Amino acid sequence: MDTIRFGICGTGSFGRTRAKALQKAQGAKVALGWSRSQSTRDLFRQELNMPTVEHWQELCTNPEVDAVLVCSTNVEHFVHARAALAAGKHVLVEIPLSTSAAQARELAQLADSQSLVLHLGIQGRHHPDYVEHVERMQSIGPLLHGIEHSYWDYGSHRRWNADPALNPGGRDFLAYYMPRWMDAFGDVVRATGAQSRADTWSSATITMEFAAGGYCTVGYTLGEGVWSPTTELIVGRAGMIFQDGENESVLTTEDSRKAMIMTKVDGVLCEVEAFRDEILGRRDHRGNLQTDLRALDLVDEGVVG
Repeated sequence: MDTIRFGICGTGSFGRTRAKALQKAQGAKVALGWSRSQSTRDLFRQELNMPTVEHWQELCTNPEVDAVLVCSTNVEHFVHARAALAAGKHVLVEIPLSTSAAQARELAQLADSQSLVLHLGIQGRHHPDYVEHVERMQSIGPLLHGIEHSYWDYGSHRRWNADPALNPGGRDFLAYYMPRWMDAFGDVVRATGAQSRADTWSSATITMEFAAGGYCTVGYTLGEGVWSPTTELIVGRAGMIFQDGENESVLTTEDSRKAMIMTKVDGVLCEVEAFRDEILGRRDHRGNLQTDLRALDLVDEGVVG
């Protein structure tokens, strides 16, 4: 396969951003786009000079498409990804992989049965500095506790995020942040959590207890007008990581102080190139997928109940 032809299922801002990254990637071609909105389809054609279709089924089953990026609304991810996999397409799904662990495992089984790649869109793990970043996290020694809470103001143009029928809320995004902790500190033996809504805001947290000791709490809040600081604190026997100044993460041990900021790169390009390489057999996607499935199991166990 000299050039992989990609379809974008959901051509809103996330979909167009990924499509533009694919246009920069060697051996990749954006072939087709779909959105429920005519205006969004028109914008996709104008910005990328690529054709669109009126119905998502046309994109997911089109013979001119080898792989599909699912960037539609959260509650549609499962049905769109399942249709694309059933049609023999490799699939990258934006967060969340689905709105339940059971659905995610159904997608994984369908992909495995056809030797297809199923990729959850977590950009950070494909950053060239990711392995070093995880090793620095581990350098704090035995973990005692950690906390990370992130926020997203989805803005007035994405108010559909406040509709529980379209976005189940903050818990959907927990599985985006959990794998980094799991990569650093290993198996999780227990998870507890909670979720809540207030007007148009939604928040969820989950606490993971690790087999090797220690625990961490990951949280996410989204809504219109939500402020956007990121809170992070990791404490171990040999050191700690905390936010210093303008959201700069710093590793402090007994005899050193190092910035945890990773090199500035195009994270979206790193991710779509990783997906391309997984399709071509240059990278193995299965280890990441198993971590993602485990994270979703933990969300269902700890938050959904």
